[in-house]
Amino acid sequence: VLLELPETVEELWEKGLKAKVRSQVRRPMKAGMEARTGPDLTTPFYSVFSRTMRDLGTPVLPRSFFEEIALSFPGQVLFCTVELGDEPVAAGCGFLWDGEFEITWAGSSRTHSKMAPNMLLYWTLMEETVARGGHTFNFGRCTPGSGTHRFKRQWGGRDQDLFWAQWSSGTVSATPAPTGRKYEVATSLWRKLPLSLANRIGPMISRSLP
Repeated sequence: VLLELPETVEELWEKGLKAKVRSQVRRPMKAGMEARTGPDLTTPFYSVFSRTMRDLGTPVLPRSFFEEIALSFPGQVLFCTVELGDEPVAAGCGFLWDGEFEITWAGSSRTHSKMAPNMLLYWTLMEETVARGGHTFNFGRCTPGSGTHRFKRQWGGRDQDLFWAQWSSGTVSATPAPTGRKYEVATSLWRKLPLSLANRIGPMISRSLP
């Protein structure tokens, strides 16, 4: 899903977003949540992202991976967190390249989902993209008709078909289908792991996933 951005944040807010979306962005603000951006947010970002991945039943990438990204691509990478007091409740990370920002990794707290911190997260990243001269916000890939797809389309973007090929040097020819029995069992078991254990062994497993 791609959203073309105007030249100013004011135009995006007043003309680019529907009234319902603006109301949802205001909700976490009214609840006292604040958003921050910067290369120094890898720790709060990872605390939210790793928990989200555990809750989804997916092994997480190592924290050092994101720390290296912050060091290697300071001009392109954007980290953003939404915090309630001292607690990070939503976080995202992506890259701005040639005028297009793509949010690559994101997560939010299920405990605070009713306050919609992810809406403030995406809006803040859009603000930052416009401020840096970006013209397109790329929401990333998703399955057509899914809840994720509906979340992305509400911002007013358009669909763009995405095709890709997969290759694996091992015996697994493709990423396991989410509807497969083995996948369901594995994700169900992973969700039950203590977060500290999932974060310790997840990076070792994620490296071998196709």
